Amino acid sequence: MRQIAIVAIGSRGDVQPCVALAERLQHRGYRVRLATHPRFAPLAVARGVVTAPLIEGNVSRGFATPEGREWATRGSRWAPSWVGFLRDAVPIMRRRTADCWTACRDADVIIANPLAWLVASGVAEKARVPLVRASFSPDFALNAPGAWGTAMSAGARMCVWQISRPWVNRARRDVLGLSGLPVRDPFGELNRLQAPILDAFSEVVVPREACWGAWVHVTGYWFLDTPADWSPPRRLLQFLEAGPPPVFVGFGSMVAGEPHKVTRMVVHALHQAGQRGVIAADMLGPNPATVPDDVLAVEPLPHEWLFPRMAALVHHGGAGTTAAGLRAGCPSVLVPHFADQPFWARRVHQLGAGPRGIPRRQLSADSLARAIRAATSDEQFRHRAHALGQQIAGEDGVAHAVDALSRSMEA
Repeated sequence: MRQIAIVAIGSRGDVQPCVALAERLQHRGYRVRLATHPRFAPLAVARGVVTAPLIEGNVSRGFATPEGREWATRGSRWAPSWVGFLRDAVPIMRRRTADCWTACRDADVIIANPLAWLVASGVAEKARVPLVRASFSPDFALNAPGAWGTAMSAGARMCVWQISRPWVNRARRDVLGLSGLPVRDPFGELNRLQAPILDAFSEVVVPREACWGAWVHVTGYWFLDTPADWSPPRRLLQFLEAGPPPVFVGFGSMVAGEPHKVTRMVVHALHQAGQRGVIAADMLGPNPATVPDDVLAVEPLPHEWLFPRMAALVHHGGAGTTAAGLRAGCPSVLVPHFADQPFWARRVHQLGAGPRGIPRRQLSADSLARAIRAATSDEQFRHRAHALGQQIAGEDGVAHAVDALSRSMEA
């Protein structure tokens, strides 16, 4: 029986699709171990997936600190905003490489999500097993939007690589006994080597390009549905029954440095737009402010249950949240902060599933109110979002991913 190791680093949106893949691989008869952060272990263990711990953090512990969250809010005009998370990556990389080696040393194949590509590629090299990349957004090294997009993508990757190369190579040498990677871009090298990619998004949303090789598999989204015995909080059910469908607002792990200020702005925008709201409780910060009766703050809830009951969605544009919103058939207003989020904001608008996104720097009560009014009143947005939702709901991306992986291992 083949042993598969899956390495999943990042926020819940980066890890949850990998849990869905692990669960389905086990159902197909594979032995699977998921290496991820301890806080996500219960999510996997509840579905019978064996886990191995990885040190917490994404590239670094940036999102776990007020400074990191503030960086994500402000971003940077001249460099990718994630460069700001590299400050404490030196001590993390050595520990993470060791954790990953322990979790993957007996694997026949290693699957890694985007934030794990670098460390997992070294472990796969050491173990002499194939590396399969899981991706939740298009690889712009393969297909950037025009020559300028290609240059920006290559430049951004090269910038990060030159900053991170010394400590990545130190971990390769000290932990794995491997030589250092060269100056050139190792992400691009994985493409040149045609390391398989499982693109976990729908061709309805991002059509396959003719230039993508046979080693690029667009599978459809990897959704992890809620167990049948889950039930929503009673106060949420009462709130939904007390009036028309509300608007959901949540920015995931992109919690701003001044949550009270952002919450006041969101509440003001909802009132301007004449809408009730359901907002993510983490937007309120450590000392929650009081919200009016027509706004309910909720702890994390299954998107597949909550989103179809909303009039519209306002979120940061993370790949997982965007996918859930599209499957729900609900018009969305995206407020991108950094990374792939601007791409998803553009794509949702291009697909007609919501108004133009609002970059985080341009977000205000007035701009958000205008976007919410458009999302809740424009019938074209609603019809298009509904049609996309029906198409996506009919896909089984996890099954397609397992099929593609099985073919790859047999080749």
